[in-house]
Amino acid sequence: MHVAIVEDDINMRKSLEIALGEYAEFKISTYKSALDALKKIDTSVDLIVTDINMPGMDGIEFIKKLDGQYDVIVITGNATLSRAIESVRLGVKDFLTKPFEIETLVEAIKRHDKIRTKVKESFEK
Repeated sequence: MHVAIVEDDINMRKSLEIALGEYAEFKISTYKSALDALKKIDTSVDLIVTDINMPGMDGIEFIKKLDGQYDVIVITGNATLSRAIESVRLGVKDFLTKPFEIETLVEAIKRHDKIRTKVKESFEK
């Protein structure tokens, strides 16, 4: 499963890349900003993990620009109820607040993958 991480904080981005890279089933790509991701992301990506508070373009605007083409998990250190609600309305699959255990993110990714696989199988029948 190809997971793209969009995170402006280099320490968090590298930590996630290293931690998720330990899982053989994940292929990881990282981007330092939403603008960088929009330029380079392609159809091989199955899921995007993005921060909300980023310079240039925030995560909510980024999700809007993706226009439902990708499934998204939001990670943020500045969670507000209004941001969480807006994210859900935009179709975000999960919303995690920092700090979180890497296992929590892995579970969210795997849960998403199971759902994606079941949906795909039901369309193939």
